[in-house]
Amino acid sequence: MRVMSKSPCFLKTSIIVLTLSSPIVLILSSLLQLRDIMPILIASVFPVHFFLWKRKLKSYGIWSIDAPHTSLNMNLQLQNCQNSFDFLGVSARTILDARGSQTIKKKIAETPNVKIRFLLLDPNEDEIGEQRAKDETGNIRDWIAWKKIISASIDELKNLKKEITTANIEVRVYKEFPVFRSITVDENFMYINYYGKGFRPSETPNLALRKKSISLFNAFESNFDRVWNPSTVIL
Repeated sequence: MRVMSKSPCFLKTSIIVLTLSSPIVLILSSLLQLRDIMPILIASVFPVHFFLWKRKLKSYGIWSIDAPHTSLNMNLQLQNCQNSFDFLGVSARTILDARGSQTIKKKIAETPNVKIRFLLLDPNEDEIGEQRAKDETGNIRDWIAWKKIISASIDELKNLKKEITTANIEVRVYKEFPVFRSITVDENFMYINYYGKGFRPSETPNLALRKKSISLFNAFESNFDRVWNPSTVIL
């Protein structure tokens, strides 16, 4: 059997290939090592920046920004309040159900001096209501049902006031296009989301604000007062 010897040309080519591939091997090796230590680098660096960023937000009263359908539990906020509870929205249909009414009764029984204020859209403002319904659901006829819900909410609050005559409950209706929905607890903490186009406020992010000397809380608190003061007194 004849053994073929490798030619000088073949050896030269092999040397060139090895020479060119060495940096590639080195790079791949470095990437693999980096892959192994990357979680450690991220864990050691990013929490520090995140902590500093979160602390800075809190210094301006921005407590949290939560995903839709979270944290804005109205009954829970009403249950936890000690001095006051303010609601600004369209109908309060998410709080003035059977459970909400019981929560109000229980809160008044436990804390007789608690001040509860509801600021709702005037059910007689058909033009505004129809536009809101069109923006939210695409059907202006939904306003017909919303009007009934607003009226039912008002009646429920009136009944609560009749049942507990000492209750400090105030209700007003406003005549402007709704923009924000907010809950203010004890004049110190606020949950807020907004009325947008094509979705309900419960489908928007929730901004949790705490009162500070310089804070968005102050702006939204002023917005509540701006809408409240000229509104029509119902109760």
